Amino acid sequence: MLDEGEENPSLILKARYGLGYAYFNLQQYDRALFQLQRICIESTNQFSQPGRWNVAFSDCYFVAKAYSDALVYYKKQPRLNAVDNDTRIFKLEIFSAFSATMRGQKAN
Repeated sequence: MLDEGEENPSLILKARYGLGYAYFNLQQYDRALFQLQRICIESTNQFSQPGRWNVAFSDCYFVAKAYSDALVYYKKQPRLNAVDNDTRIFKLEIFSAFSATMRGQKAN
């Protein structure tokens, strides 16, 4: 428990992460991205998990139909284990296909 006025940066960042995904689940992607961006700005080495943030950013951008942005962040995700890597490859293919489709539509 924290005393009044006492800050715990790790707890604040974890709360932002939870809030970001709550907004994501409510389909309020702009608010979700804002919380996730604040994490990246405020994080220190003690809470640095860039893979987690890259996945969160890519998921938000994907459902907001910003496929090129989703692809950029998903490519930054580190390879973790075989199961996660299979999911990563699958999502990369989907994001790439959507991004290429959108580029083709903009050209027409």
